[in-house]
Amino acid sequence: MVFVIGTAGHVDHGKSTLIKNLTNIDPDRLIEEKKREMTIELGFSWFYDDNNLPIGVIDVPGHEELVDNMVKGVYGIDLGLLVVSAVESVKEQTIEHLEILKISNVKKIILVLTKKDLVSEEILLSNTEESMLLLKNKGFSDVNYICIDSNNNEDIQNLRNVIINELKTITHLSTSDSPRMYIDRVFHKKGHGTIVTGTLINGVFETDENIYIDGKLKSKIRSMEAYENSVSRAESKVRLAMNLSNINYSDLKRGSVITNNDKNVLHKSFVANIRMTDSYAKSIKHNSIVEVFIGSSQAKGRLIFYDSKILNKDQSTYALIKLDNLIHYRIYDKVILRSSGTTIAGGEILSPGDSTKIFKSKKFNEYLNFMSAKDFNSALIDLLKIKKILNLNQLAHYFNLNYEFINKIVNEIKSSLIVVKSDINAYFLVDKNWHKNKLKLLIQILNEYKNKYPLRIGMNKNEAIQRLYPQFSDKISNLLTENLIQTKYISKQEDKLFLSTENNSEKNLPKGVELIIDKLNQSKEPVIEQNLFDKEILAYLVQNSFLTNLSKSIYVKQEWFNKSKEIILKHFDHNDTLDIQTAKNLLTLSRKLTVLILEKLDSENITRRIDNKRILIK
Repeated sequence: MVFVIGTAGHVDHGKSTLIKNLTNIDPDRLIEEKKREMTIELGFSWFYDDNNLPIGVIDVPGHEELVDNMVKGVYGIDLGLLVVSAVESVKEQTIEHLEILKISNVKKIILVLTKKDLVSEEILLSNTEESMLLLKNKGFSDVNYICIDSNNNEDIQNLRNVIINELKTITHLSTSDSPRMYIDRVFHKKGHGTIVTGTLINGVFETDENIYIDGKLKSKIRSMEAYENSVSRAESKVRLAMNLSNINYSDLKRGSVITNNDKNVLHKSFVANIRMTDSYAKSIKHNSIVEVFIGSSQAKGRLIFYDSKILNKDQSTYALIKLDNLIHYRIYDKVILRSSGTTIAGGEILSPGDSTKIFKSKKFNEYLNFMSAKDFNSALIDLLKIKKILNLNQLAHYFNLNYEFINKIVNEIKSSLIVVKSDINAYFLVDKNWHKNKLKLLIQILNEYKNKYPLRIGMNKNEAIQRLYPQFSDKISNLLTENLIQTKYISKQEDKLFLSTENNSEKNLPKGVELIIDKLNQSKEPVIEQNLFDKEILAYLVQNSFLTNLSKSIYVKQEWFNKSKEIILKHFDHNDTLDIQTAKNLLTLSRKLTVLILEKLDSENITRRIDNKRILIK
């Protein structure tokens, strides 16, 4: 298993010197860093454990003006080295960096007291105790510490052993298979092209694999390096350099995310459970504008609190955070909030953003409580009550779980929801009560339709869909309606819907319609005058094959039309073509009526007109 560790601590407490001697790689790569003897940008290096597996190291700047860069470097680390100078002990950025590690959910910390050779044993002991007390007060109870002279090989070897032993106690638990890597450096290398680096925090990438930057820019992994070794396959967690093809390095930036799909990976809001940092002395107001950090991404955001106007020390709250630009995150990612150069709060993302009205609802609060407790079964049931319908991609986004885990949850709670198949391996979930109410509404709609149009077989399915699901796509609304039709209450005939209790036979015809049918049967006149009948009666007679319409205004008896058709078809037994005059003579009809019959046969794909003649379609 491969790990990534990172430094934290006040400026000039010896972080970079320690890393340089631990890894034999100087993390300060910029000319300005050499000149000022101070880390400005993130530094990257590595060393090997006893099994010759690499341990990635991220060195962060300690100056108060560079904490933004520090925040962008610690998102992917498994273990933090809190570096404290034995000369100065705990300082401002020691505290702030430690709080950032806590927010970032870095569970393992090693306290490293540097410059032990410059202080007495008494001062060393006192500053060690002060540092350990700080760690305890911040919630880090089980912490190893080591006092070193960074230029002493034996001390460096001892630190190396402590790090390796601590990492043996860490396991990577991930329920998401989808790979992602935030870009923390991007540059052009002559002869190679665009290079990006970052920490692969989830999943696997392989060479020649198609990848997407922020879900929009498509590229391909030409080659990869991990700790200066060429690799064809990279698994999380690992520091990785990618050589990308078909993309210009100027189109990329720090904070962008690399994934293996073009799904919607950037978002403009989310809901998090946030808590103020202990060191922030002020309060945070509802609607405050803050700097939001997720991974190596940064954006401005507005805080909307769930149930309060102000957040004080030792308090936490659910906050809807609306961003000024798109940013990538996944559920349970950590978020850090800063304002005026100070880390003021942080927390855990629990849900994608929603409208303020939904966010402040009681049901959404219950859903957030379940998400906070990682009670996915209850959370999904509550989320369906809010959203009514969710597909697999939405479920993956809301819960940051792979499809196998989602299927397991669905099987456990399937009695509490409706599962609608949308494809061989795909489905979406429907809230059971909402589905039941839609069935009641459809029954009401069909009842009203029957009362208004008693002669019609039923309501057109598309018309019913528009009444039931105006906000959904054609595919989804059609699948939902088909699911309702499968109940015992709804029947379908071709594209018409009606209640299963209805009997669409002549026995249930309104009074007087039977007399009209009898009159038609007795009449020898084949052509029916349209103005003699109500349009609903005409429609009924056509649907039930008593009449057929040759045009908008001319109807004829179906039985008479069928006989006329037989005469025409019999003509083609011995002839290849038929003209209008011959048809007129065969049918003994007027030219107008003959033409209408021939056009009707054309519309039914029985015959086809070629110039002024017809041929039989075989």
